[in-house]
Amino acid sequence: MTAPPAVAEVPGSAPDEATASRYAEARGEPVLVESATTETDELTANPDGSFTFRQHAQPVRVRRGDDWVPVDLSLERRPDGSFGPKAAPLDVVFSPGGPGSADDAVARVVRGENEVGLGWGRDLPPAVVDGTSLTYPEVLPGVDLKVDVTINGFTEVLVVKTAQAGASAELERIAFRTHAENVRVYDGPGPGGDLMVRNESGTPVFSGDASSMWDSSGGDGENHTEGPADGDRRAQMGVEVGADTVTVLPDQEFLADPDTTYPVVIDPGDLTLDVGHGVMRLRSA
Repeated sequence: MTAPPAVAEVPGSAPDEATASRYAEARGEPVLVESATTETDELTANPDGSFTFRQHAQPVRVRRGDDWVPVDLSLERRPDGSFGPKAAPLDVVFSPGGPGSADDAVARVVRGENEVGLGWGRDLPPAVVDGTSLTYPEVLPGVDLKVDVTINGFTEVLVVKTAQAGASAELERIAFRTHAENVRVYDGPGPGGDLMVRNESGTPVFSGDASSMWDSSGGDGENHTEGPADGDRRAQMGVEVGADTVTVLPDQEFLADPDTTYPVVIDPGDLTLDVGHGVMRLRSA
C-alpha cells in the first residue's frame, strides 16, 4: 500500500473547484480555487467538502504575469525616472520633478487607453519621497504640492502653510493643466465643482469634484492632507473648466479669516474612475 501524500506535497491552490476539493481533503486545510480568484474575490475549498467565498470591498491583490501578488502602494522609482506604486490595481504615474517637469503631468492614472491627470504647468522642485507620498516643496512661496497614491488612484493637494502664504495673489486663481489621453474633461451635471470626463465615444469614464478646501482646526495630530479631519473648517471653491485646464478659485475670505487654522489644504481635483471593482479617486473630501 502507498502512504497518502504529505500535506507539504499537496498544493495549497488548484485550477478548479473539483481539484481544490480533493486537495483540501488531502491537506486537511482550505485550498484556494485559482479560477475564481480576482483582485477582490477568492473561493476556497474546505476539507469537509464545503466552499467559502470571500469578497473584499477593495482590491487586495494584483496580477504580475501568471501570479497574484499582494497590493503594495509603496512608491518606487521606475526606469524612466518617474515614480509609481510597486503593485496597484491601476497604473499611477508621478513626476519626479526637476528641470523639464513642466511638460509632464504631476500625477496621472492609466486604465486601458484612457489617461487623466493634472499638471502644474511649470517646473516642479525635485520630489521628496515618503512611503506612498511625494511632496514638491515650495511650488509657490509657503505652498507645497503633495500627491499620495491610494488603492484606487491618487490624491493631489496644495498645502498652504501660513496665513502669509494664504494672502498671496497667486492663490486667487490656480490653473492646473489637464492631462488627457482619449478623454476630455467637461463641467459635470451637478452643482459646484462637478467634473465629467468622457471618452472619445462620449461615454463617461471619470467624474469628480474640484471644489473642496479645508483648514487644520480639527483632529488631534491628524494628517489633514489626506482629507479633512473632524472639526476642520471647510469652504467651497469656484471651478472653471477650460479646453486644457481646470482652474480653482479658492475662497479668499476663508483664507483671510483669523479663525482659519493653517495649514490650509486646497484640493484641485476629485476624479473617480469606474473600473468594475469600485472607484479610482484622484481625490476629494
